[in-house]
Amino acid sequence: MAVKASGQITLSSVVDVYATYRYYLLQSSTAAAPSKPTTFPPSSAWKDAEPGYTEGSTNSLYIVDCSVFSDGTFAYSLVSLSSSYEAAKAAYNKATNALQHTVVQSTTAPSITTYMWLDISVEPPILKRYNAETASWVIVNDTTEIIYNLEQNLEASITKSAQDITLAVSEDYYLKDETDSLISSVGTLIEQTKNSVEIQFNQFSADIEAVANGADAEFEEIRKYIRFEDGKIMLGETGNELELVIANNRISFLQDGAEVAYFSNRKLYVTDGEYTHSLRVGRLSITPRSNGNTSINIVT
Repeated sequence: MAVKASGQITLSSVVDVYATYRYYLLQSSTAAAPSKPTTFPPSSAWKDAEPGYTEGSTNSLYIVDCSVFSDGTFAYSLVSLSSSYEAAKAAYNKATNALQHTVVQSTTAPSITTYMWLDISVEPPILKRYNAETASWVIVNDTTEIIYNLEQNLEASITKSAQDITLAVSEDYYLKDETDSLISSVGTLIEQTKNSVEIQFNQFSADIEAVANGADAEFEEIRKYIRFEDGKIMLGETGNELELVIANNRISFLQDGAEVAYFSNRKLYVTDGEYTHSLRVGRLSITPRSNGNTSINIVT
């Protein structure tokens, strides 16, 4: 009898994941990270219940997952550090650090020496911290005390001569009881002659800590002026090469005494010009491109 058709059937066995289990291992943070288990269930060091964070604990929590297959075999994932446990530990440390820097306002020293103490028994109050080496409360920043002992001097004077009249008003700050330790000075000087009137604004400031330590103080002095002369107004700063001069028919910009640009008759005249971004003349626009070229367009 002839065979008119035939077929073939292949039987195979499919292995599926039966269950997945998670285990936790809590150990010292200084110990080496554990290796993944080799038996199922794992050793007693691994727990199937997640432990909660204990305040002040410096331990680390590790996690591993075990997949059990339908044929009875198993496989462990890589061991990883618990991010939630580390976050709880970091939050506790941050809160503890903030608590240690809590400021207590009182007339007497607080019993907890990790706190900052705002001593309100004096006026103005002084911020202090506890020094364990000397077993005493010390001022947090000695500069604070220096500022409290500043002495302010106000002075005004008018002098006259045949050539001019000078009005001077100043405000000076010194370290208390040390008139040679000038901390800051602000003043205005007005000088009038028959040809001009000049107003100077002077400002001086010194490094307080350097003065208190007896060192040469770093300082800065600024002297700005407004001068009225021959119908012109001149604005500038001593030591600065730039000056602005306003006249009745032009506004001039001077550099080292030479006029480099001015406005007059609705026009700007400049010796040399440089535009940092773009230039527009009427409808003509000149702008730089990102590739280094220059674009010239007609603006509609």
